[in-house]
Amino acid sequence: MKNIFYLLFVLSSSILFAQVGIGTDTPQSTLDVNGNFKIHENGKLFLENPGIYSNQGSSSLMLVKDLNDNTLKKFNPETLPFSSVSFTTYFFDNVDEKGLVSYDTKINADRFHVCVGGYRVLSHSGSTSISLTGTTGSNNATINYLPLYNSRAYVNPATNTWILTFQPNSGRTFESNIDLYLNVSIYFKNFLTKTNAPIVVNMNGNISGNGTATPPVGAMP
Repeated sequence: MKNIFYLLFVLSSSILFAQVGIGTDTPQSTLDVNGNFKIHENGKLFLENPGIYSNQGSSSLMLVKDLNDNTLKKFNPETLPFSSVSFTTYFFDNVDEKGLVSYDTKINADRFHVCVGGYRVLSHSGSTSISLTGTTGSNNATINYLPLYNSRAYVNPATNTWILTFQPNSGRTFESNIDLYLNVSIYFKNFLTKTNAPIVVNMNGNISGNGTATPPVGAMP
């Protein structure tokens, strides 16, 4: 009887730890599926505490849901014509004294979000000294101002594309033509699971210290 129980235990252990293949006769893992996994149209897939993915390899694949047939399929991000986040530096050579008034990037606003993260401005003559011109006083005298700029990305409703602008404040102009570098980040909207409306911070007239504002949605603690 002892031998029978031992044999049953060995057989059940072999079945329990055997590699199982679905759609393949040569499974390479405990469960090896060669095909699609279909979920209900209104179904959801939950992962228990997935944490932060830290694999640094370039051969990683993603698991995505095909909205056409509700199946889960493997997806190689390298096959995308764009990434979830792209970074580029625009170099605008020999810009007019008014600055960059309106540059159409031709980036579709329905698919992407664009923001300006930094800039570098130089005189087109090669000088790093930049100043602005303006007039003041009853005699309308011309004076020089320290540079104060307005730089942003916004959507043109007429074309539904992102526009870049970089200009001196208060209608002033540069002393001469400029060379302009804009650091621009481009986000694929389908990968932006959390977005925020403008966050208003009340500083109560202070230039430093703590203000009152709602925490950004999706920000890590």
